[in-house]
Amino acid sequence: MDYTDEIKVEAYLTTTIDPSFATQLAIYIGAVSRQMDQQAGITLVTDTETTKRYDGSGQAILAIDPVRGISEVTISDVATTVTSYPANTDVKHELVLASGYFPKGLQNVAVTGYHARFATTVPDDIAFAATVLVAGIVQGIKEQRQGVKSETVGKYSVTYLDDKQRADFEMAKQIINSYCRIVC
Repeated sequence: MDYTDEIKVEAYLTTTIDPSFATQLAIYIGAVSRQMDQQAGITLVTDTETTKRYDGSGQAILAIDPVRGISEVTISDVATTVTSYPANTDVKHELVLASGYFPKGLQNVAVTGYHARFATTVPDDIAFAATVLVAGIVQGIKEQRQGVKSETVGKYSVTYLDDKQRADFEMAKQIINSYCRIVC
């Protein structure tokens, strides 16, 4: 899922991007969105329900990747009822069987839901971070003049012309780091 779009990038840069650049811009937007997920170590946003499989632990509690809106849990392809935790949040990290244990096995527990920190709607801070990073890439392509400064995020170089853009770039990095599952 893309975390920004052409309209947001144009608004940030206060310019209109040439239509002949639309395909390349879409590639940059997708690449930045994937890079943000990689940096955070988690899919930040998805609008697609998917199924992930886990190894049965032989325990009553099974740790899972973050998931929202669990629609089904199966054990060895048989639907089962579980409690998901933490109970007071939308994002779940553990499954608990009311009675019994998750049988030990390889990929024998399937969880269907939105496997991401957020489902369906990109939060404003994530959209802002993606917009700043894509704008920096676009700026780097457009501007080849004195005073342009570059930084690298993952595999991508971003460029800014002034202190505000640099501050926004630093904020974008902080936003991504705030969603990291492990220390970024």
